Amino acid sequence: MGNTRKPGYADAWVDVTPRALTRTFLASRLPAGGTICLGLSGGLDSTVLLHILVDLRAELSLSLSAVHVHHGLSPNADNWAAYCRRLCQTAQVPLDIEEVAVVPAGKGIEAAARQARYAVFARRPVDAVLLAHHLDDQVETFFMRLLRGAGARGLSGMAEDVEWRGRRILRPLLEVSRADLEAYARDHGIDPVHDESNLDTHLTRNFLRLEWLPAVEARFPAYRRTVRRTMEHLRESEMLLGQLAREDAGRLDDFQCPEVTAVVALGEARGKNLLRLWLAECLQLTPGSAQLDALWRQVLCSRNDAAVHWHVEGGEVRRYRGRLHALKPGAETPIPQDLPWHGEVALEWGGGRLTIERLPGQGISARLLDGRQCHFQARAGGEHFRPNGLRPGKPVKKWFQESGVPPWERGVLPMLCVDDAPVWIAGLGVDCRYQAVDDEPGWLISWLPPP
Repeated sequence: MGNTRKPGYADAWVDVTPRALTRTFLASRLPAGGTICLGLSGGLDSTVLLHILVDLRAELSLSLSAVHVHHGLSPNADNWAAYCRRLCQTAQVPLDIEEVAVVPAGKGIEAAARQARYAVFARRPVDAVLLAHHLDDQVETFFMRLLRGAGARGLSGMAEDVEWRGRRILRPLLEVSRADLEAYARDHGIDPVHDESNLDTHLTRNFLRLEWLPAVEARFPAYRRTVRRTMEHLRESEMLLGQLAREDAGRLDDFQCPEVTAVVALGEARGKNLLRLWLAECLQLTPGSAQLDALWRQVLCSRNDAAVHWHVEGGEVRRYRGRLHALKPGAETPIPQDLPWHGEVALEWGGGRLTIERLPGQGISARLLDGRQCHFQARAGGEHFRPNGLRPGKPVKKWFQESGVPPWERGVLPMLCVDDAPVWIAGLGVDCRYQAVDDEPGWLISWLPPP
């Protein structure tokens, strides 16, 4: 692909070769001296990108490495790894070859392989991981998601610059077509490996690429650019929906535990839009429309006193006292039952942290604790407590209910016990019989729960 006149400019020539586009892309996103790692499969796309990056690394002052993920799914997998090793040795590019176990677990072999691959990328100690997805990949992804009923977010396609599990992912070739990459390979004598599974039309992507999209191209030669323009429109729509969700979130009294009535009052479409943001931030979950429909029906539209649990991959949503709560896996893991306290000012407990300060007239009377055995423990059940001298003592469970502490949190809150009787409980305070008075020395306990 040579220099092309940009539409709308009569007397300006713009270099849109794969190399020029990659250079512009990287120069605008990475500082000089940055470290990058290329996901190298040995196929056409990543091999061409490796050639371009080797050519650009000195010019852009970038430190380049590569990683090849060995899935072990093809009888030729060892040959592909050897090919990548030879490529990188010739180009003097450090290469890691990581073997992974691909476990479908109900997701399909393609999805499982992709998940294993991205887990490898997320571990690379670099400023950014570069992937060689191109325009045809983007268009194929659009139609695959369209046929699955995706919304604006899914149909907006792969992002060119995104953070995934703490690692920045860059895709500099999303404006470059497969034909342009093939032409680049011919011009530079690049002979990549060929994955035989790419010819299996039982796989949706291959069916689209080999049978359906050629027929579309025969009728609509510019369909790639047209679809790309549609995806840009959808990306803008998704950005606006995200802004609206954040505005709605800002109007809630507690975004982490939103009131059901406040969400329902937005209406179904806008309420689901808010829930999408809530699930993303609280559970790192990107729900599909079917999941949002189920959440709306089961959790939000149930009767007010219903104790609803909604299980999803990566967590659970519960409704308690008219509010939604997002629980990550392990939220109800039992806490160690006993942790002696000998006057330490800080203790790790159940993934959280206890800090204890010696202050006059605050917290627990130090005088009443002197010489007595003290320990932190989780609630076992049956304990009695009296935080207010004007009210009678009653079971800790009753105090938790009055304070609105959700049931699943009650068993993981620490309590300080003296002779097996609670004198301080996180969220409830100090038993009135042990409260420091006037200026006498006291122990003030603070509890920071697990993140």
